[in-house]
Amino acid sequence: MWSASSMSAAAGALIAVLDEYLLDNSNWTLEEEVATNHKVYKNAGLNSLFYFDVDDTVAAYAAVRISAGWDTGTHAPTGETSAVNYINKSTGDWGMAYNDTRLVWCNCELGQSYYIGQTKRCVSTLNYPIIVAAILNNYTTYNSLALYHAYTGATSLYWRMLKIGSSVVRSIYPWTEGITSRHILTPTGAAFWESPIYAAVDLRMVGWLDGVHSGGSVTVFNNRDKITVAGLDWIVLRASTAGLTLVRMS
Repeated sequence: MWSASSMSAAAGALIAVLDEYLLDNSNWTLEEEVATNHKVYKNAGLNSLFYFDVDDTVAAYAAVRISAGWDTGTHAPTGETSAVNYINKSTGDWGMAYNDTRLVWCNCELGQSYYIGQTKRCVSTLNYPIIVAAILNNYTTYNSLALYHAYTGATSLYWRMLKIGSSVVRSIYPWTEGITSRHILTPTGAAFWESPIYAAVDLRMVGWLDGVHSGGSVTVFNNRDKITVAGLDWIVLRASTAGLTLVRMS
């Protein structure tokens, strides 16, 4: 599903959107309201169980992380847990693609995108949610979901996977990471695909970014361009310094 509107960069702005739209999907529920503008959401989609912690208590950014579990007594994550990372907020348009097991947050003003949840998994029974976000809370000129975390000049991007049940939090990469152009120019335009993801260390393929093409630092499209392929609409998110993604608006 795709939802879009406008928002401010104030404290609580991201939480307000998640409460209004994400919780319409019964596979996403509110686990705990830790404090004002700090909430934890639970995902319990098919073969998926993880928690999405959103601390939206200040303006301009929200601190986020995912974990295998959540303790409402201690108000803290349990099990495999990502580092705390950030989603930038700005006044203006936003979009969100979400389904039973993942959400893709789009800051249309800054041309940024972020991924929380399951990929299209190679082995559908594995509970391996991922998080793609920014390590720094003022990282406003790069598109996290377009550039792998070791991209030159953009090392403050965070790509991680929780191998829930294995006590492992592992770096992940989009296929063809390190290649400037991740699309194919054809006589009639540009071909693109849902980007495959593989794990660092063992180099095993995990799955595909669900409804996302990670385009690297290409400059063929402009921010907020709309592209229709086989009846499906995609939006371009292109940051000012580097990073382009295409996100399926469904």
